[in-house]
Amino acid sequence: TPQNSNFIYMYFYFNGLHGLKWMVQFINKLVLNLKNSNEGLPEFTVYFTETNQKKKYIGYSDMWLTMVQEHQVPMIIADIVYSFKELIRFYMKSNELSVTQKIKIANNIKNYIYENSNNIILLAIISEIGMEFEQLLPGYAIDLISNIDIVIDDLTRYSLQMPNPLRNKLENEIMISAGLPLGLKRRYNAINDNISLREYARSCQLEHGEAVRKKTFDIIDYLYKTIPDDLK
Repeated sequence: TPQNSNFIYMYFYFNGLHGLKWMVQFINKLVLNLKNSNEGLPEFTVYFTETNQKKKYIGYSDMWLTMVQEHQVPMIIADIVYSFKELIRFYMKSNELSVTQKIKIANNIKNYIYENSNNIILLAIISEIGMEFEQLLPGYAIDLISNIDIVIDDLTRYSLQMPNPLRNKLENEIMISAGLPLGLKRRYNAINDNISLREYARSCQLEHGEAVRKKTFDIIDYLYKTIPDDLK
Protein backbone atom coordinates (compact mmCIF):
# COMPACT_ATOMS: atom_id res chain seq x y z
CA THR A 1 0.00 0.00 0.00
CA PRO A 2 1.12 3.65 -0.23
CA GLN A 3 1.59 3.60 3.55
CA ASN A 4 4.12 0.76 3.72
CA SER A 5 5.72 1.04 0.28
CA ASN A 6 6.94 4.56 -0.35
CA PHE A 7 8.60 4.21 -3.77
CA ILE A 8 6.13 6.55 -5.51
CA TYR A 9 6.17 9.00 -2.60
CA MET A 10 9.97 9.18 -2.63
CA TYR A 11 9.95 9.71 -6.39
CA PHE A 12 7.81 12.81 -5.87
CA TYR A 13 9.88 13.90 -2.86
CA PHE A 14 13.15 13.92 -4.81
CA ASN A 15 11.80 15.16 -8.15
CA GLY A 16 9.62 18.08 -7.10
CA LEU A 17 8.19 20.00 -10.05
CA HIS A 18 9.30 17.32 -12.51
CA GLY A 19 7.29 14.77 -10.54
CA LEU A 20 4.20 16.98 -10.64
CA LYS A 21 4.53 17.48 -14.40
CA TRP A 22 4.99 13.74 -14.95
CA MET A 23 1.92 12.89 -12.85
CA VAL A 24 -0.31 15.39 -14.67
CA GLN A 25 0.85 14.29 -18.12
CA PHE A 26 0.55 10.59 -17.27
CA ILE A 27 -2.96 10.78 -15.84
CA ASN A 28 -4.11 13.21 -18.54
CA LYS A 29 -3.08 10.70 -21.20
CA LEU A 30 -4.79 7.77 -19.49
CA VAL A 31 -8.05 9.66 -18.99
CA LEU A 32 -7.96 10.95 -22.56
CA ASN A 33 -7.48 7.39 -23.83
CA LEU A 34 -10.47 6.32 -21.71
CA LYS A 35 -12.54 9.13 -23.21
CA ASN A 36 -11.62 8.10 -26.75
CA SER A 37 -12.36 4.43 -26.12
CA ASN A 38 -15.72 5.19 -24.50
CA GLU A 39 -16.87 7.70 -27.12
CA GLY A 40 -16.64 10.49 -24.58
CA LEU A 41 -16.75 11.19 -20.85
CA PRO A 42 -18.86 13.60 -18.81
CA GLU A 43 -17.49 17.13 -18.56
CA PHE A 44 -17.23 19.23 -15.40
CA THR A 45 -16.96 22.99 -15.94
CA VAL A 46 -15.17 25.03 -13.27
CA TYR A 47 -15.54 28.80 -13.19
CA PHE A 48 -12.63 31.00 -12.08
CA THR A 49 -13.82 34.35 -10.78
CA GLU A 50 -10.44 36.12 -10.93
CA THR A 51 -10.17 35.72 -14.69
CA ASN A 52 -13.88 35.31 -15.47
CA GLN A 53 -12.99 32.16 -17.39
CA LYS A 54 -14.26 28.60 -17.43
CA LYS A 55 -12.40 25.36 -18.00
CA LYS A 56 -13.77 21.89 -18.63
CA TYR A 57 -12.39 18.76 -16.97
CA ILE A 58 -13.42 15.24 -17.96
CA GLY A 59 -14.16 12.18 -15.88
CA TYR A 60 -16.95 10.22 -14.29
CA SER A 61 -18.24 10.64 -10.76
CA ASP A 62 -16.41 7.63 -9.32
CA MET A 63 -13.10 9.30 -10.17
CA TRP A 64 -13.80 11.80 -7.39
CA LEU A 65 -13.43 8.86 -4.97
CA THR A 66 -9.94 7.94 -6.21
CA MET A 67 -8.25 8.63 -2.84
CA VAL A 68 -11.15 7.34 -0.77
CA GLN A 69 -12.25 3.96 -2.05
CA GLU A 70 -10.26 1.28 -3.85
CA HIS A 71 -10.96 0.18 -7.43
CA GLN A 72 -12.66 3.39 -8.57
CA VAL A 73 -9.72 3.75 -10.98
CA PRO A 74 -6.75 1.45 -11.67
CA MET A 75 -4.75 1.07 -8.46
CA ILE A 76 -1.54 2.55 -9.87
CA ILE A 77 -3.37 5.81 -10.66
CA ALA A 78 -4.90 5.98 -7.19
CA ASP A 79 -1.53 5.27 -5.54
CA ILE A 80 0.16 8.00 -7.59
CA VAL A 81 -2.45 10.64 -6.75
CA TYR A 82 -2.62 9.65 -3.09
CA SER A 83 1.18 9.70 -2.74
CA PHE A 84 1.40 13.17 -4.25
CA LYS A 85 -1.32 14.42 -1.93
CA GLU A 86 0.62 12.99 1.02
CA LEU A 87 3.70 14.91 -0.12
CA ILE A 88 1.72 18.16 -0.08
CA ARG A 89 0.50 17.28 3.43
CA PHE A 90 4.12 16.74 4.46
CA TYR A 91 5.06 20.22 3.25
CA MET A 92 2.05 21.83 4.92
CA LYS A 93 2.95 20.22 8.27
CA SER A 94 6.69 20.86 8.01
CA ASN A 95 8.33 22.88 10.77
CA GLU A 96 11.17 23.79 8.43
CA LEU A 97 9.02 25.88 6.10
CA SER A 98 7.56 29.29 6.86
CA VAL A 99 3.87 29.98 6.38
CA THR A 100 4.72 32.07 3.32
CA GLN A 101 6.68 29.18 1.79
CA LYS A 102 3.88 26.70 2.47
CA ILE A 103 1.30 28.95 0.84
CA LYS A 104 3.54 29.50 -2.18
CA ILE A 105 4.13 25.76 -2.65
CA ALA A 106 0.43 24.95 -2.31
CA ASN A 107 -0.66 27.70 -4.71
CA ASN A 108 1.93 26.76 -7.32
CA ILE A 109 0.69 23.16 -7.27
CA LYS A 110 -2.95 24.22 -7.41
CA ASN A 111 -2.39 26.61 -10.31
CA TYR A 112 -0.40 24.03 -12.27
CA ILE A 113 -3.12 21.41 -11.83
CA TYR A 114 -5.92 23.80 -12.79
CA GLU A 115 -4.05 24.99 -15.88
CA ASN A 116 -2.69 21.66 -17.13
CA SER A 117 -4.99 18.89 -15.91
CA ASN A 118 -7.82 17.63 -18.11
CA ASN A 119 -9.60 15.53 -15.48
CA ILE A 120 -11.32 15.62 -12.08
CA ILE A 121 -9.01 13.02 -10.50
CA LEU A 122 -6.35 15.68 -9.98
CA LEU A 123 -8.91 18.27 -8.87
CA ALA A 124 -9.66 15.99 -5.91
CA ILE A 125 -6.14 16.71 -4.62
CA ILE A 126 -6.97 20.42 -4.45
CA SER A 127 -10.25 19.65 -2.70
CA GLU A 128 -8.75 17.49 0.02
CA ILE A 129 -5.79 19.79 0.69
CA GLY A 130 -8.07 22.83 0.80
CA MET A 131 -10.43 21.28 3.32
CA GLU A 132 -7.78 19.75 5.56
CA PHE A 133 -5.64 22.91 5.72
CA GLU A 134 -8.47 25.42 5.61
CA GLN A 135 -6.93 27.72 8.22
CA LEU A 136 -3.51 27.77 6.56
CA LEU A 137 -4.92 28.03 3.02
CA PRO A 138 -8.26 29.88 3.28
CA GLY A 139 -10.37 29.55 0.16
CA TYR A 140 -7.86 27.21 -1.47
CA ALA A 141 -10.48 24.88 -3.01
CA ILE A 142 -13.38 27.30 -3.30
CA ASP A 143 -13.29 27.39 -7.14
CA LEU A 144 -14.54 23.80 -7.14
CA ILE A 145 -17.96 24.69 -5.74
CA SER A 146 -18.69 26.46 -9.05
CA ASN A 147 -19.59 23.00 -10.39
CA ILE A 148 -22.64 21.65 -8.62
CA ASP A 149 -21.95 18.08 -9.81
CA ILE A 150 -18.59 18.12 -8.03
CA VAL A 151 -20.31 19.36 -4.87
CA ILE A 152 -22.83 16.50 -5.09
CA ASP A 153 -20.14 13.90 -5.81
CA ASP A 154 -18.20 15.16 -2.81
CA LEU A 155 -21.17 14.35 -0.56
CA THR A 156 -20.60 10.71 -1.52
CA ARG A 157 -16.94 11.00 -0.55
CA TYR A 158 -17.94 12.68 2.70
CA SER A 159 -20.44 9.96 3.59
CA LEU A 160 -17.93 7.19 2.87
CA GLN A 161 -15.41 8.77 5.23
CA MET A 162 -17.88 9.27 8.07
CA PRO A 163 -17.75 6.69 10.91
CA ASN A 164 -20.51 4.17 10.25
CA PRO A 165 -20.71 1.19 12.65
CA LEU A 166 -23.47 -0.49 10.62
CA ARG A 167 -21.49 -0.33 7.39
CA ASN A 168 -18.40 -1.63 9.21
CA LYS A 169 -20.43 -4.54 10.58
CA LEU A 170 -21.76 -5.45 7.15
CA GLU A 171 -18.29 -5.21 5.63
CA ASN A 172 -16.94 -7.53 8.33
CA GLU A 173 -19.70 -10.05 7.62
CA ILE A 174 -18.79 -9.99 3.93
CA MET A 175 -15.12 -10.51 4.82
CA ILE A 176 -16.00 -13.50 7.01
CA SER A 177 -18.25 -15.06 4.37
CA ALA A 178 -15.45 -14.67 1.82
CA GLY A 179 -12.89 -16.24 4.16
CA LEU A 180 -10.84 -13.06 4.47
CA PRO A 181 -9.22 -11.87 7.72
CA LEU A 182 -10.85 -9.06 9.66
CA GLY A 183 -9.11 -5.85 10.56
CA LEU A 184 -7.52 -5.16 7.19
CA LYS A 185 -6.55 -1.50 6.98
CA ARG A 186 -7.96 0.63 4.22
CA ARG A 187 -5.53 1.37 1.43
CA TYR A 188 -6.06 5.13 1.67
CA ASN A 189 -6.41 7.11 4.89
CA ALA A 190 -9.27 9.58 5.24
CA ILE A 191 -8.55 13.29 5.48
CA ASN A 192 -8.43 14.83 8.92
CA ASP A 193 -11.48 16.78 10.13
CA ASN A 194 -13.70 15.33 7.42
CA ILE A 195 -16.10 17.91 5.98
CA SER A 196 -17.91 18.23 2.67
CA LEU A 197 -17.37 20.87 0.00
CA ARG A 198 -20.82 22.17 0.89
CA GLU A 199 -19.74 22.76 4.48
CA TYR A 200 -16.44 24.14 3.25
CA ALA A 201 -18.28 26.74 1.15
CA ARG A 202 -20.36 27.77 4.15
CA SER A 203 -17.18 28.20 6.18
CA CYS A 204 -15.62 30.34 3.44
CA GLN A 205 -18.71 32.54 3.46
CA LEU A 206 -18.68 33.15 7.20
CA GLU A 207 -15.30 32.53 8.76
CA HIS A 208 -12.59 33.92 6.51
CA GLY A 209 -11.34 37.29 5.31
CA GLU A 210 -13.07 39.70 3.00
CA ALA A 211 -11.32 38.44 -0.15
CA VAL A 212 -12.36 34.83 0.43
CA ARG A 213 -15.92 35.82 1.35
CA LYS A 214 -16.28 37.96 -1.76
CA LYS A 215 -14.95 35.20 -3.99
CA THR A 216 -17.36 32.72 -2.44
CA PHE A 217 -20.34 35.02 -2.96
CA ASP A 218 -19.25 35.66 -6.56
CA ILE A 219 -19.24 31.91 -7.21
CA ILE A 220 -22.64 31.49 -5.56
CA ASP A 221 -24.01 34.30 -7.76
CA TYR A 222 -22.62 32.44 -10.78
CA LEU A 223 -24.41 29.26 -9.66
CA TYR A 224 -27.71 31.10 -9.27
CA LYS A 225 -27.36 32.38 -12.83
CA THR A 226 -26.38 29.05 -14.41
CA ILE A 227 -28.44 26.44 -12.54
CA PRO A 228 -32.05 26.21 -13.81
CA ASP A 229 -34.72 26.97 -11.24
CA ASP A 230 -37.16 24.09 -11.59
CA LEU A 231 -39.65 25.83 -9.34
CA LYS A 232 -40.34 28.49 -11.91
